[in-house]
Order: sequence, then structure tokens, then C-alpha cells
Amino acid sequence: VEADGVRIPGAGLGSVMVHPSLRGQGIGARLVQETTDRMKMTGRPFALLFCREIRLPFYRRLGWRRVGPEVSVEQKHELMTMPLLTCWFSFEQDCIAPSNRLRVLGPPF
Repeated sequence: VEADGVRIPGAGLGSVMVHPSLRGQGIGARLVQETTDRMKMTGRPFALLFCREIRLPFYRRLGWRRVGPEVSVEQKHELMTMPLLTCWFSFEQDCIAPSNRLRVLGPPF
């Protein structure tokens, strides 16, 4: 990604789903926590995910924080504004979410 004009390598989390009949058992939380732990082992300073607003409290409980500024995403033929909320997880104490521009360099979906 490019944050405030500086390119930094990050990890990404996407498509977290639990079948409706299995929800409420902590499966999603365990899945996200385990994946976050594994992403930390990559040595990248942070991770991103995109989610709908209704899912934000779930990710906040797991340590993810919403990125405030608008996020732009490179798609195949154009630059678009991410229609979902963007969340940030820092693996390093000094790697804080950007306060200005955030651009995903490459298609996330």
C-alpha cells in the first residue's frame, strides 16, 4: 500500500465467513485471531481488511482499527474509492494507521 505517499508492504485479510448455523461459537474470532497471528510472522508491519459497517464491532474486539481517510484501490482499468470500511492492524508499535491518503496498490478483489 501507499500511506501518506510512502510505500509500505502489508498483509491482507479477506472473505471471513462462518456458516449461519455455526455462528455465535467463536469460530470467526478464532479464525481471525489465528490468521492475524500468522500474518504477523510474515514480518510485515501491518495488515488491512475491508468490511461492512455492521462487522466493524467484531473486528474492533479483535484489535483492528478503522482507517479514517478515504481509501483508493487500483483496479484493472481504473482507480476507485473503496466502498467498504477499511480496518488496520499494526504488528509494530510505531506502525500507525495513516491520517491522510491510503492507496491499495493492486486489486484487492
